[in-house]
Amino acid sequence: MSNNPTSKNGNISIEHVPTGSGLPDWLTENLITLLGSAEETPHRLMVIHPGDASRRQSIEIISEKVKFGIDPTLFQTIDSLIDSLHVDLHLPKVLENDGVTNLLVHLSCEESAKEFGFPIIHPVPSKPWHYSKTSRLMHLHSALSEEDPHFSWENDPGVAEFDRVLKSIETELDCVHPARQLSKVVRTLEEWCTRGDVPFSLSNIDG
Repeated sequence: MSNNPTSKNGNISIEHVPTGSGLPDWLTENLITLLGSAEETPHRLMVIHPGDASRRQSIEIISEKVKFGIDPTLFQTIDSLIDSLHVDLHLPKVLENDGVTNLLVHLSCEESAKEFGFPIIHPVPSKPWHYSKTSRLMHLHSALSEEDPHFSWENDPGVAEFDRVLKSIETELDCVHPARQLSKVVRTLEEWCTRGDVPFSLSNIDG
């Protein structure tokens, strides 16, 4: 079953896969045929899995049935592809998604709140800014970023200011905050595509 059979150029498909299966049967069979071919330059197809477990399962199943070695970089997860593209696009390093980074974000939000940066959720700047507010904004920002990398933060003053806080941290430290990595990669990739450039991870990919 295909949720979105093909892209405009016919080279991308999104497939429904039963629980416990890394790939639909038809794709497994075709990949085994393709990768087991004696051709020197078989078509290079990239398969993007939802998680590492399904990726490992796919590699194991196909490796057992082909004589020639397979290129593991053609089997990606969503996260690993984003990380690969991040490097290919020459973006600044990503901050560790840990307690130190969260504390840095919280302290920056605290300073912004004192300057009336969050008028809706923190209308009295003289009151303490609690970590629970930072945490809620982090979760909301992350969820909206994953749903739509082009989301307009101006529609929500609280999240809009939070995004500005993250940008200020990125500028100061010359880095990318984990919550902004996806949107940063998507926007930069679009700029590359406009110029006709292709990042290394996607070069020589037929579909």
